[in-house]
Amino acid sequence: MNKDLLSKINRKVTVVLPEGEDERIIEASKKIDFCNIIIIGKNININKENVRVIDNKNYKDIDKLSEEFYKLRKHKGITLEDAKESLMSNEILFGCMLVKKGLADALVAGATHTSSDTIRSALQTIGTKSGFASAFVLADTKRNDLGSNGLVLLSDTGLNQNPNSHELSLIGEQSMESFKEITGDTPHIAFLSHSTKGSSKCPDSQKVIDAYKEFRERNKDASADGEMQFDAAIDETIRDKKAPNSTLKANANTFIFPDLDAGNIAYKIFERIGLSKCYGPVLQGMNMPVSDLSRGSTVDDIIGTVLIVALMSQN
Repeated sequence: MNKDLLSKINRKVTVVLPEGEDERIIEASKKIDFCNIIIIGKNININKENVRVIDNKNYKDIDKLSEEFYKLRKHKGITLEDAKESLMSNEILFGCMLVKKGLADALVAGATHTSSDTIRSALQTIGTKSGFASAFVLADTKRNDLGSNGLVLLSDTGLNQNPNSHELSLIGEQSMESFKEITGDTPHIAFLSHSTKGSSKCPDSQKVIDAYKEFRERNKDASADGEMQFDAAIDETIRDKKAPNSTLKANANTFIFPDLDAGNIAYKIFERIGLSKCYGPVLQGMNMPVSDLSRGSTVDDIIGTVLIVALMSQN
């Protein structure tokens, strides 16, 4: 867990962990003191003041919560009985409704469920701010010369398979806001490509050029540039050679990948070869923070991801 991020916590928010049957969730909850935790499950014995256990199958206000979920989904043809059954049988959906109703501030799931399980439940309940969402990973590289004391944001790493230029520009904006919310520092955004400033002309690089152009039109003062290769984005010496008129005001700390393949592969390389701690993926563009963990997450990964959504919630 990054101590620099931990020091930025200024109030205790409440984070739902709906996968209480997983031992990693139990162990993580025992170690977390920086926020309140709601675990969804039964027969869980944790004697901590900041941890509450809720059994969704025997929740005292299940009828009220079911009514609210029914209102959200009745246009899809579900009945009130269907809504109640869904909340009693689906812990992630139940946890998302707690967030939706303001009984919690964020949710972290995915330790035992697929990405589609978590994302679908979040979209059906918590919803997006403007109809579009993406996902990022925060990588703690342990190198103080990179990013914000070693922290860099990688996006999109978990949601949009092949975003068009408009969607890519939105991912850039969402990532810019996420980096500010989490670190409190200035984001420096690089729209990545296999080329820098026209060194290769093809539809793939043109998509990134168009995305950056649209992003720049809406964010005239941002420290950002594109299209740009990764080495130019993080090394001023290389950038001066390849993009001497770059509008990046410092080495990049927020990286926008051209598609999901590139983003997901990069974050796994950061984690497995680069020896970085990678937290997330975390959905952005949502009304409240939601994380879709990798099913290979460790206890430390879960704690770090809870810290990230807690920071996003308090801000």
